[in-house]
This record gives sequence, C-alpha cells and structure tokens, in this order.
Amino acid sequence: DNVERAVSELALARLLERGAVEAAEELVRRADFVPRLTQRQEAIAAQLRAGPGAAGLGPPTPRDWAAKLGVDPNELRDVLAHLEREGALVHAPGDLWFDRVAVHELRARVVAHLEAHGSLDTSAYKELIGTTRKYAVPLMERFDAEHLTVRRGEARVLRRSPRT
Repeated sequence: DNVERAVSELALARLLERGAVEAAEELVRRADFVPRLTQRQEAIAAQLRAGPGAAGLGPPTPRDWAAKLGVDPNELRDVLAHLEREGALVHAPGDLWFDRVAVHELRARVVAHLEAHGSLDTSAYKELIGTTRKYAVPLMERFDAEHLTVRRGEARVLRRSPRT
C-alpha cells in the first residue's frame, strides 16, 4: 500500500460523486467500461447461447460444456458469467446455467400454480418443470433467492410483500 486507506477512500468517494467510476460490491470500474469478449470467447458464447436454449430446463454442467467445446473450464466460466451479465443465462445453485427465456416461462408457470393451489412440493415441482430433481431443486432455490417463493416445510409458497 503506497497510500493511506483514508486517502484512497476519499479519492474513490470523489470519483464516485463525479460519476467517473462505478462501484458494485468490491469491484470498481470506469463508468464507461464495457466488457468485451475476445474473438475466441465470442465463438464459445455463440455455442453457449444456442445450447442452454435447446436444453430448456435441463442444461449441461459447466464441466460437460467445457469437455464438449474443448475449452478450458476457467475460460468457459468467464464466458458464462458474461452471458449472465448480458441477460442470456441465469445462474442457479449447483453450478447450473439456464436459458433466461426458459426460466422466465417457468417463473410464470410457478406463480400461476401457486396462485391456484397455494403451495408446491418437490414432486409436483418436478412434474411442472418436466425434469429431474437435479434441475428442479436448484431452480426452486433460485426462486427462493429472488424472493419469489419461500420454503415452508417440504413445499414452496409465494412470498408476499409486506404491502399485500
């Protein structure tokens, strides 16, 4: 450290005030920064954009993708994270990456089911999704993390805002 912490924090605060930089959690970047993929990464991204969409709610794991595409798992992870930031993919627990459109459509089906029936257990969830527990549980956990649903015993219910 060449600069005292108080000095660096003051400099950062002033840059943030001027809009010269943006901060998100522990990352700071220039306000005009736009992440770009290399040509190789863009080729990988094109295959990933097509793959999860075709897989619906049963996507391959990153390890399977890396092997299939013949790419380094770390490079694949960078591309997956980029696609999540751009809104093409949704990351769920269990290191699964789902097509955004498929998750959006599932979200609507889950809400409709919960509004009609009040709750949804794992077996009914798997049936609603049309997939296995391997994919159903991470998707349920994703919706819990989004505050769409909340777990009550072995079932999920809609999370209600304090205003409702």
